[in-house]
Amino acid sequence: MLLERIEGAAAVLDDEVRFAESALGLCRFVNNAGVVATELGVAADIGEVLYEGAVPRRKLERIYTSALTLAAPELLSQMGMGMGMGEENATADAPEAVAGGDLETGTMM
Repeated sequence: MLLERIEGAAAVLDDEVRFAESALGLCRFVNNAGVVATELGVAADIGEVLYEGAVPRRKLERIYTSALTLAAPELLSQMGMGMGMGEENATADAPEAVAGGDLETGTMM
């Protein structure tokens, strides 16, 4: 599933709206994968999970930085650093699909 999510994000990287949707799905997957593994009782059997697909490293870096950029307004708001904006307006300029991203998820990617 990780392979599909990353390659899906790579395919739409230059389309801001579609990438935001894809990045949200990728972030949700990364955020929830550990919980699912723990609930299934297989967390101890899973080592480090690495992407081993065909997307070049530079494009992977673009996916990562682009996802962080999309999540930045919400992250700053959560930290109380909404760049002078109130919490309710901190994500107003970000695509709706990014809501739910967090620093932990971004760094896990």
